[in-house]
Amino acid sequence: MGLLLGLAPLMRWREHDPAALLKAAAPSIGVALVVAVGAVIGGVREWIPALVVFGAAFALTSNAVVTVRGFRSGWKHGVAYLGHMGVSVLLMGIVASSHYGNAVQVQLPRGQQRAALGYRMTYQGIEKQANGKDRVMIAVDAPEGRFEASPALYWSAYNQGYMKKPHIERFLTHDIYISPLEMVGDDPMADAVWFAKGETRQVGQVKYTFVNFDVQNMGTPQMSIAAQMRVEIGGRTVHARPKIEVSGGAMNRIPDYLPGGGSIEMATADPNTGKVALLLPGSGGHTRQDVLAVEVSTKPFINLVWIGAILMLGSVFLSAIRRLIDVQKAAAKGAA
Repeated sequence: MGLLLGLAPLMRWREHDPAALLKAAAPSIGVALVVAVGAVIGGVREWIPALVVFGAAFALTSNAVVTVRGFRSGWKHGVAYLGHMGVSVLLMGIVASSHYGNAVQVQLPRGQQRAALGYRMTYQGIEKQANGKDRVMIAVDAPEGRFEASPALYWSAYNQGYMKKPHIERFLTHDIYISPLEMVGDDPMADAVWFAKGETRQVGQVKYTFVNFDVQNMGTPQMSIAAQMRVEIGGRTVHARPKIEVSGGAMNRIPDYLPGGGSIEMATADPNTGKVALLLPGSGGHTRQDVLAVEVSTKPFINLVWIGAILMLGSVFLSAIRRLIDVQKAAAKGAA
């Protein structure tokens, strides 16, 4: 397509002189070779992308020459070739941004700086939004300067899943995408204590006995499973009932609270074996962290895509205006 876009404006209507065509195309071929060699030096190693760059540069150069000539004769004569230039720039932008960017995933513990692709990032927490579309706040120290990234990460009840929208920081030669993946934290099972039915365990001065499961709405989207616990604390026996509710594919842990403070939370359950894993006050001493997983990626020369699209749209609008003027002139002549 690039070669055809470059050759078409250099041809003459009903004139097929190969020598004249080659002479007219020689400057554009020379520029295209220089651009293609520069792309190879810059990192393009596959031969197909290199040929696309060559063809796009050839088309851009030849159409730029014809566009300038056309606008000198009158703005109507260069409109179509301006659109061809846009396609050429767009092709080079697509090759550069889609094939030669870098991407890496990294976990960001809250308040701790981590590096990825030369960018030093610090996760600062979640900023609640009035519309429910919360954003995670990340301070970024980049070679281009410091900026605040605020990609969206929020639960959608409608889609029953987390919605994610990357933060895009734009620079002249590239864009930086910071995309949230998930809140990972530490594994809550690191603190879990497993119980079989009827089993009693003592943690500190408190004895816990797992009595049985209480399952409701089994096999439905609104299922819940609770652990019936008997707790001996401070010389008396109390009952606790931590549970897990599943609604529309989302799991919600609901703890039960003990006299004097503290709570019991169900980490997971296995009704098939009759076992339950519980998070108990004073068990393990494992400290959980607020950890955000993100993907950091770069899009080199993606501005070429936008420039090419703008040139194409500009050509379309100018062509529409030209057509409207021609129609009005024809109507005026017909009326006369």
